[in-house]
Amino acid sequence: MTNRYRTHHNSRDHGCTFSPASDGDPSYCYLRIHRIDRLLVPLVPMQREHIYYAIIAVAVLAVIVTVAVYWWPKPKPPPPPVLAQRILGDSDNTVKQEAARGLAVHGDAARLEIRRSFQEYDGGDVEVKISLIDATGKTRDWRSIPQLFKELESPVPVVRASAANALQKIMGIHFGYRAGDPPEKRAEIVRQMRQEYEDMKRVGRFQEFYGDQSQ
Repeated sequence: MTNRYRTHHNSRDHGCTFSPASDGDPSYCYLRIHRIDRLLVPLVPMQREHIYYAIIAVAVLAVIVTVAVYWWPKPKPPPPPVLAQRILGDSDNTVKQEAARGLAVHGDAARLEIRRSFQEYDGGDVEVKISLIDATGKTRDWRSIPQLFKELESPVPVVRASAANALQKIMGIHFGYRAGDPPEKRAEIVRQMRQEYEDMKRVGRFQEFYGDQSQ
């Protein structure tokens, strides 16, 4: 009785229970566990393969979605004259912001509208101002450099920083201007930038690089 009890007790540790036909024979439990192991072992690599396949499928799907989002045709903004009119005439700042971003999308094709909007816009919306400054730098509109110099005196640091970045793109020179520097240091760097601008303009460097840009 004692041995039969111990055998039955130990069998529970292995997840095996005796049937009346086993009569408490430990070999019966061993055979059952052994058969189960032989059935389960082949499933382990199959499960791993399934995991690998799932990971690969997710990675491929992520690549497809990324490519689709990047290459999917985006709606074109309205013509540049319409956008310029919205910037200068609409009373809704949200409309002006979207119009300024639209001009930047047009790029060189909207250079004249960007220049006109940049020079004539007198609103206080910082986002509109920055979008126009960025568009000016993107199109390398050297004829708007005087207006960019004015923006270096803006009381808004982010506007000053955007103007300095646009000037660097157009002139191709990094002067070390920092929007957060003391006014005296900024004024000295601006003086150097203005001098360099006059020299480049006098020798026709801008026309050589970018063309006349009068139209």
